[in-house]
Amino acid sequence: MDGSTLIRFADWFPRLSSTLIFCFVLLAGCGSGSPAWSVPSGGGSSGGSGGPNYVNYSFTGLVPGAGNMVPVSIAIDASGNAWVGNGGSTYASNLFLFEIQPGAATDCSTGCNYFATSASIINTQAETLAIDMSGNVWMGSVDLFDGTNVIEVKANAAADCSSGCAGFKTTSTGSTQKGIAVDGAGNIWTDGAVPGVYELSNTGVQIGAFIDSVNYGLSSTSGIAIDGNNNVWVPNPVTNAVMEISPSAAADCSSGCTEYTGGGISVPDGVAIDAVGNVWISNSGNNSVTEITTGAANDCSTGCNSYTTGALDNPAGIAVDGGGNIWVANPGNNSITEIYAGNSQPAMYYTTGNLFTPTAIAIDDSGNVWVVNEGNYSITEFTALAMPVVTPIVAQPR
Repeated sequence: MDGSTLIRFADWFPRLSSTLIFCFVLLAGCGSGSPAWSVPSGGGSSGGSGGPNYVNYSFTGLVPGAGNMVPVSIAIDASGNAWVGNGGSTYASNLFLFEIQPGAATDCSTGCNYFATSASIINTQAETLAIDMSGNVWMGSVDLFDGTNVIEVKANAAADCSSGCAGFKTTSTGSTQKGIAVDGAGNIWTDGAVPGVYELSNTGVQIGAFIDSVNYGLSSTSGIAIDGNNNVWVPNPVTNAVMEISPSAAADCSSGCTEYTGGGISVPDGVAIDAVGNVWISNSGNNSVTEITTGAANDCSTGCNSYTTGALDNPAGIAVDGGGNIWVANPGNNSITEIYAGNSQPAMYYTTGNLFTPTAIAIDDSGNVWVVNEGNYSITEFTALAMPVVTPIVAQPR
């Protein structure tokens, strides 16, 4: 990484005045969701002059075998470090988690760290990541051997996980955890392919399990996000629905759970929540994104919006930047899409940066957009392409 990774204020300034008040309200920094050199609506761009700047990272210089890892998940901590989970079925030296620090070499020969399994942690596929307020990394994993499906790597953990790492088991033994999130109290929420959503304390003890025996809205979930009122939102690709679990919900979802359908929701995959509490869903079934606004009807007859432009193609990972702009990874056409807050401008997409089967996406507090490329085992960082965020983003009450 070089000086191009620094915040490019000159690129953001042309639209700063129109967003200044909004930025201060969010306490999320100021900038433009689209730099002055962004491509026209519907266009692509190169990484050279006139296009977005980017850096591509591989793990070939970190440790033998690291170049064969399959990145599947990403999260950014408050210091701007990017954490990447290995979801490969063939484990390279039992590596399961990587850290890319600001200023790291593009081959990770310097500025990167890795974490490998130890005798106490034998589960290594980090399918999904979240970071708590103390900087600890939490992973939802695949239950391969002993029932462990949630792993914590503390901020001071040893690289071989001989200290500072812990594995935990939810009652969804045998499942792959598809999403993980941290609520305002520091509790951990995760969901799995085995029906259910599970709540753990910050010490890893399961303190809640929600199994929907009423209408099977939790029959097969694909992600998880938490709003400012601690409502838990979970997409269900089998039922083409999104479930909201309130803090007062019954364990069987007979009360306190609301299922949202319609509004273009079709094989929903990713979920994100913006700073005002709107819920955003990527739909791989019809190449769209659905916005569920506050107060929306559960059948989406009112309060839902569907977006289909910006070259959305099998959309997967989804994230929100500091200006409320939506970013989506499209593995179907090797691109990322930006949907402007309030649909104030036509959606745009970007195809440069070594993008190849991009599946996960995250925004850091400098407005850098980080993308996981499962197809070529790499990470792309688009520098200063989005509006900066405060890590973590905390949604306002709905």
